[in-house]
Order: sequence, then structure tokens, then C-alpha cells
Amino acid sequence: MPNNIESIGDSAFCNCTGLVKFVMSDNIKTIGNYALKNCTALTSITIANSVESIGAWAFTGCTNLNEIKIKTSNISTHAYSFSGCGEEVNLIYEEGVTNIIGINCSNCNSVSLPSTANNINQYAFSGYTKLTSINIPNSVMTIGNQSFRNCTNLTEINIEKENNSIAGAPWGATNATIQWNE
Repeated sequence: MPNNIESIGDSAFCNCTGLVKFVMSDNIKTIGNYALKNCTALTSITIANSVESIGAWAFTGCTNLNEIKIKTSNISTHAYSFSGCGEEVNLIYEEGVTNIIGINCSNCNSVSLPSTANNINQYAFSGYTKLTSINIPNSVMTIGNQSFRNCTNLTEINIEKENNSIAGAPWGATNATIQWNE
């Protein structure tokens, strides 16, 4: 994608079923509604650090999308931006990301947080029903209320900090055990 492009318009690549790889320039600020909807061959996407917003149903129906990499701390997503993605999605927040904002991906079964993360926003992973465990690096100072709400299969939260050093445990994860690791 050329560097002078700042926006991926509504439905720009919608139904491009043969699109296997999508490389986003570092100048993209917005991804429009339905922008990559039903790109069924797409397996991985990296959200550039310049992206500020992802529209409604932008990646809906990308049934083979199994890896989402996030390079930005300041992103706004629609509730259905990633609905209907792959059966098991690995969500990776890259080094440099400090503020963890959820992307509403109910098929997310794995979340990797960077050592630079210092805040997990309220409701960040709410509804991630396939998530079973998560490791929180010691750089995290706050975890927002209900960050793990409706994560019905989340049974283990591992935190690389001393006991009760982050208030509010278990942050909506009613089935989870908190393991504090000093």
C-alpha cells in the first residue's frame, strides 16, 4: 500500500476472497466500515501504529483470520469490527504499546501483552469466550473494571507482580484464579 494513503475506505476490499496478505502502510489512520469484510483467505493482519479507528464490520467474515497484531495504543474500534473472524484468533500487542484497548474479538483464544503495557482498559477483553488464560507483565499498573467480563472460559490470570498490587481482582473473570508471581 502506498505511503500517501491515509484511509482505507468503506467496503474498499470487501469480498476480495483471494486476498491472502494485506500490508498496511504506517500512514493509515482509519479503516472504514466493511473495509476488508469477507476476505476469507486473509490469515493475518497487523494494525499499524498510525491507525486511530476501525469501522463497523471492517474484518467481519474473515473466517481464516487467525492472527491480529496491534502496534497502537490509541485505537477506537466498533463493537463488531472483528466479529466472525477465524475460529481461534491470536491477538498480539506489539512492544511499544502501553495502553491495552480491546478489539471486540470473541473468537480470541490467546492474548500476548508486551512488556511496555502499563494499562488494560475497562472491558478490554470482555466477551472473549475462548480465552482460557492470560499473562499480565509486571509493567501493568492498572486493570480496568470488568476487563475480563463474560470471559466464561478464562480460568487463569498470571500476574508478574506482588500479591494484590493491582486493585479490583478478578476484574469480571468470575471463573478465574489469580496467580500473583513476585
